[in-house]
Amino acid sequence: ATTNLSVSGTISTTCVFGSATNGAFGYSPLLPTVMNTSSNGGAPASVGLSYSGTPTVTVSEPTSFSVTPNGYNGTPSFSSAVTSANGGNMSYTSGVASYTQTSGTSDTITLNIGVSNGSSAFPLGTYTSTSTVTCN
Repeated sequence: ATTNLSVSGTISTTCVFGSATNGAFGYSPLLPTVMNTSSNGGAPASVGLSYSGTPTVTVSEPTSFSVTPNGYNGTPSFSSAVTSANGGNMSYTSGVASYTQTSGTSDTITLNIGVSNGSSAFPLGTYTSTSTVTCN
């Protein structure tokens, strides 16, 4: 008697995010209408990822603050810059930056954000913006 035993498997694109490092807005009293992760006291946000295949990484640009001080009623204007350690700069189109991984198995995505409050100074308090990073 004879029988066949089959072994099969599917390799697909996978992504696993490492720990995220939140950024910080820097601020200068000499330029009170602007906050920036690259200003004095600021720091970019970043996240590492491990992957297989050729996934596409996307990063959304914020359009508003997710946390503001009480009474804030400004209209912030955001400007973001994303870099991929593997792919250089990722440019924004319609509020989303994207990059397709073509080699390697790990990367670090770094996000810098500048925000302007028009001609009005930012009121004192805590401000938070949120960007979504996807990998698939």
